[in-house]
Amino acid sequence: MRNRLSGFLAMLLVTVFVLSVMPAIKAQPPLPAMWITPTTLNFDTGTTAVGALFNVTLYAGTASDVYAYNWYVLFDTSQLAAITGGYTGPGRSQWFSSHSTSASGPYVDNTAGEVYGGESLLGSDIVHASSGSIAWLEFQIIADPTPGNTLTSTIDPNSPDSYFLDFDLFHIPNVSFGLAAYTYSGGVTPPPRHEVVVSSVTPASDHVTQGNPLSIEVVALNNGTVTETFNVNATYDGTLIGTQTVTSLAAGNTQTLTFSWNTTSVAAGNYTITATATPVTGQTDLSNISKNAEVQVLLPRHEVVVSSVTPASDHVTQGNPLSIEVVALNNGTVTETFNVNATYDGTLIGTQTVTSLAAGNTQTLTFSWNTTSVAAGNYTITATATPVTGQTDLSNISKNAEVQVLPPGPSQNPYDFDGNGKIDITDVAVVAKAFGSSQSNPQGRWNPKADVYGPNGVPDGTVDLFDIAIVAKNFG
Repeated sequence: MRNRLSGFLAMLLVTVFVLSVMPAIKAQPPLPAMWITPTTLNFDTGTTAVGALFNVTLYAGTASDVYAYNWYVLFDTSQLAAITGGYTGPGRSQWFSSHSTSASGPYVDNTAGEVYGGESLLGSDIVHASSGSIAWLEFQIIADPTPGNTLTSTIDPNSPDSYFLDFDLFHIPNVSFGLAAYTYSGGVTPPPRHEVVVSSVTPASDHVTQGNPLSIEVVALNNGTVTETFNVNATYDGTLIGTQTVTSLAAGNTQTLTFSWNTTSVAAGNYTITATATPVTGQTDLSNISKNAEVQVLLPRHEVVVSSVTPASDHVTQGNPLSIEVVALNNGTVTETFNVNATYDGTLIGTQTVTSLAAGNTQTLTFSWNTTSVAAGNYTITATATPVTGQTDLSNISKNAEVQVLPPGPSQNPYDFDGNGKIDITDVAVVAKAFGSSQSNPQGRWNPKADVYGPNGVPDGTVDLFDIAIVAKNFG
């Protein structure tokens, strides 16, 4: 007797335990009815993301004979979207699966928030009191709750358009409905994340001449979730270039800072430029607080040159002035001030000063050669840049040009090319031979002597009809 009692108590305890851990199952509504399973749909952002899909099943049943039914399932379009659906039997509902039927739908209307359909028997058939599944429906989560809040809505077949018809096509009265309750909970508000970083460091160039400043652009980013104020340091090989403060930078925003590196006392060589954001209180991730860039500091190169010397003509009549154009170039890396001399066969024509010529720039100088006391003959015009302090390359400090000084002829006529005292066919032939050529397009025939006249009454660098006409006009 004692053993039987112990066994009974043990079975009772097991039964109580099993009942305590079994989930509660909600019974179907009283028939006639349409209802959704599962009856509760609970999601949270910790395990389910927006865009997730889930299915529900629509059931129906009657306590009397039924011939046809229509169904509408309503949902909240601000939280859910209906994706698709289908009947639970082969081309028809599982409820009517043993009968010949005509089934329509399911149809999806995400504007009105409806999924609907219907099914009817054919001929004189009838379905007696029973129940079964009608359709499955797929939904998508489209709205995200804010942290700490919960979105709630229903998936509900309770609609005036949900009904049953008997064999005589009369509405079966007193239909009840069972809905599915949907919830989507946001997680607990996460703690603030403090993270300031340097996203980039960009020098204006990868090299700089010693003594010149170099601009360095640094982009600071607040990669956390709260507004921050912090410092950013720029260094070269650990030596401070400067510090700037980023004030009240909102989460997710950037600020661009510009540092100027003074290289006056920096030795020539390769350097690492580092921009570092000072970590803020509460920051634990320090992996991105700094970024680097490489820059080479070059020794200054001093080199001034004459790039060209161009007399206005390759001949001049004794006593007339000759204009000489000289182009000076600073071919070094620092701004320079220097002199340029012009000479003929070593005799000084003049000296001019080029002041504060920036690296890579040119300046054009014009000298006037007074030939009054210069004997007739051939001369070399030389323009020379005086080397600056520190200049070692002297290979291009001067350029030459050849000029002929002609004796004054009896006629003193500028069109008397051969100096025989008259304008004759020989002088016309000089121009005719060079006709159509120019200083920029010599064509193998260019002769600066033949360029004697232009539209403005002075040589224009082209031998054309003006030159022939003026010589012809003085013929004889």
